Amino acid sequence: MREFFVDRPTTGVEEDEAIREMFKQRRPTPEELDSFVVSPERWNSALEIYRENRLAIIKGAALIRENAVSYRGFKVGCVAVGIEPNTSENEVAVYTGYNVKRQPGEVRGENKHCAERNVLSAARGQAKVIVALVTVSKEVHTEDPTKAIHGVLHPCKDCRDMFREYLTEGFMREDTILCNVNDSEREQLKIEERTPKELLDLYADAE
Repeated sequence: MREFFVDRPTTGVEEDEAIREMFKQRRPTPEELDSFVVSPERWNSALEIYRENRLAIIKGAALIRENAVSYRGFKVGCVAVGIEPNTSENEVAVYTGYNVKRQPGEVRGENKHCAERNVLSAARGQAKVIVALVTVSKEVHTEDPTKAIHGVLHPCKDCRDMFREYLTEGFMREDTILCNVNDSEREQLKIEERTPKELLDLYADAE
């Protein structure tokens, strides 16, 4: 689901006002996506927008998590920040998603509807590249072994495999930011940021 655009704020604003809705009228064509080149300046501008709005984006991921479907109450909200063609240099596109698993049983690969997969599927065909991926959960591990040491939820093996494919395609970059947040303690968020490369290197012996 593509939700809204984020402008870099020019003056001090409340956290709730850091993100505003600016719906785009149409999807970019495949030709527009193919020919669109993200300059270093555009990438750095998008990263700056993400950092300026990070707390508001985390809040958005926590809100969208309420729509998650899990037979065991395992809920994850996710927001992806991307760069689309035909937008200004101080805009980024924002997509939201959540996990869905209605019943027990092993599900792997593309049939596994993790929050990360759902939100990146929503961004495909619209964003040229993903700048940041933010997940919020009160959980600390999936059904797969974890190497998280800061009390946050790391992407599962299937999502890591997906990241590897997207890195090859260029839909994600080695310096894309993966921000994992645990908000089980309301007064103190646990936040961990890594790049996809750092995450994949961490799990290299577990793949």
